[in-house]
Parts: sequence; structure tokens; C-alpha cells
Amino acid sequence: MRDAIMVALKREATDADGKKTRKLNQIATKLVELAVNGDMQAIKEIGDRVDGRPAQAMELTGKDGGPVEIETNAREQLAHIVSRHTSAGDTTEDTGGA
Repeated sequence: MRDAIMVALKREATDADGKKTRKLNQIATKLVELAVNGDMQAIKEIGDRVDGRPAQAMELTGKDGGPVEIETNAREQLAHIVSRHTSAGDTTEDTGGA
């Protein structure tokens, strides 16, 4: 669908003065005219296209608006890794890279 729309927008057209242009240019011109005449949706659309949409704030909260609780099983994972290495006979010491 996108490709078909892009083909249509690139088609040659004739503007109000009889000059050759592209359909996309006609749409852009109409959008600007609407904005100049006070159309708020057109003004918003131009702002979004030119400046980008404003960032949306997002607030995360836990149950009943409290803090977010993070659960981890890092201790269990570390214990599993250590037991796996010690049971495999890996008794090398970590000498801090020395």
C-alpha cells in the first residue's frame, strides 16, 4: 500500500497557475493554506512533521501508586553458576586478572 501511495504522490500534476508540479506538492500547499487560515489540525500536522511530535511523559508506579518493586534471583543464579563450576572440578582461583 505504501508503495502505491508513493507512486501516486510522485505523479505529475498541474498547479493553479498551470505550472507542472507533483501531487505531493499540491497536498503540502493545501496543508499550509489550511494552517494559515487557522485550521488547528493542519497547524498541528505541520508542527509534528517539521519539529517532530512532542515527547510523551510516562510515569511508572507500583501497586496502588507505590514504588515499582523489582524482583531478582541474582543470588540463586550466582549460586547455581558457582556450584556448576565447583562440581565440574573447576578449582581455578580468580586472581583479579593477574
